[in-house]
Amino acid sequence: VLSVGLNLLLIPPFGMMGAGVSLFIAYFVTMIASWRVAERFHPIPFEIGRMTRIGLVFGVVGGVLSVVQIDHAAGDLAFRVLMVVLFLAGLLAAGALEERDVLALRRLYGGLRREKGLRAKMRFGADLFRPDPAERAVGPDRRT
Repeated sequence: VLSVGLNLLLIPPFGMMGAGVSLFIAYFVTMIASWRVAERFHPIPFEIGRMTRIGLVFGVVGGVLSVVQIDHAAGDLAFRVLMVVLFLAGLLAAGALEERDVLALRRLYGGLRREKGLRAKMRFGADLFRPDPAERAVGPDRRT
């Protein structure tokens, strides 16, 4: 009902963009409603303040990235690297990173500096996402 109403309201003046915005709003409202209903049965302690700060920093950096266009490939790459650094600095300044997050970033940076060559760095990065054999679930159908 909300989606249809928003479509009727937004498509005539805004066309395709109105349809996209109305769909986004309808799905966002559905997500919030589902979260509120599920919260009654199984409360999950979300850190709303921290998530909001992360979202704001992400929005600012994403907005700058979408507005600034650099035609030179090397300049564009340097600008994007700078934006990643500014994103992390923004998270620190906003108090969105905890001590364990900072320690994990330091381990990542140290590991990348130790590895020699692009292939070794890529392997190191991929290994960060593989579960430790000690942390895997052991069951009748899984062996470690």
